Amino acid sequence: MPEVMKGFSDMAKAATADGALDKKTKELIA
Repeated sequence: MPEVMKGFSDMAKAATADGALDKKTKELIA
């Protein structure tokens, strides 16, 4: 289900446009 992971990735990028929470967001999603 790569399309689902892409959706999460896009959502995470949109929610953390400044990049400050990007790593934590990815860890929470993973």
